[in-house]
Amino acid sequence: MSRHTLFQLGKLLSIRLRPHILNVTRPIDTCICISRTHPTFQNSVFYRPYSSKKDKKGNKKQKHSKPIDDLDEPEDDNPRKSGKKKDSASDALDFDVETLEDKMKDIIERLKKDYSTMRAGRANPALLDSIVVPHSTGKTPLKDLAQVIVKDPQNLIVTVQDNSLLTAIDKAIRTSELNLNPLEDTKGLRVPIPKHKLVNIAKKNAEHARQKIRHVRQEGLKDLKKDVRDGLPVDDGNKLTKKFQVIVDKYTKDIDDILKAKTKEIQNS
Repeated sequence: MSRHTLFQLGKLLSIRLRPHILNVTRPIDTCICISRTHPTFQNSVFYRPYSSKKDKKGNKKQKHSKPIDDLDEPEDDNPRKSGKKKDSASDALDFDVETLEDKMKDIIERLKKDYSTMRAGRANPALLDSIVVPHSTGKTPLKDLAQVIVKDPQNLIVTVQDNSLLTAIDKAIRTSELNLNPLEDTKGLRVPIPKHKLVNIAKKNAEHARQKIRHVRQEGLKDLKKDVRDGLPVDDGNKLTKKFQVIVDKYTKDIDDILKAKTKEIQNS
């Protein structure tokens, strides 16, 4: 659009909008009043003039005009900077209760699997699977170094091809969390499995499971605190915390119930 056309449009608008002004000297200023949605100006860029400043010598400095279309600041996607708040129903949260609950389910299943190897009156070789034996070349699981067989309902026998490993295996069994006391046997080592030892092992396994549940709880609360810092309303955060605590209490109670049942099974066998 030519400057002459702008001048004419500015003059017409000035006469219509401000009849007392007949002499239009800055038509480009007046054109700012024209709607940018008008077909004539859809592809035009309008500029907002700024007052000029004088330098030290008294000469005027002309500021660069800024396009009106660029005056709007882009919105920041970060809710903490833009003032937006996360909505627990629509926005993605770091806190994922389903994922956390799946982790707790896995802990319960692992505990049940460990208890399946503990049967009073029926010694199970799998009871020693968790033992790792330190030796001159490193650390090796007991099941890779020796053969564990059932001698009778209350005893296991550990046999090895290399008798030089018996001392290391004996020490590994004694110092393990199972707290068993191997005895020398003609075939290798005999490992008695009394009832009270099984009960102690069951309690330790249950405590380990509780610790894992507490770790998952801490992980969830950490994610919730981050979501609140990022804009999740505090009330929503409190509601999610209470809901999550109910789930944690449920799985903690499951551990207690499983331990109680296993203890009763061992003592009554």
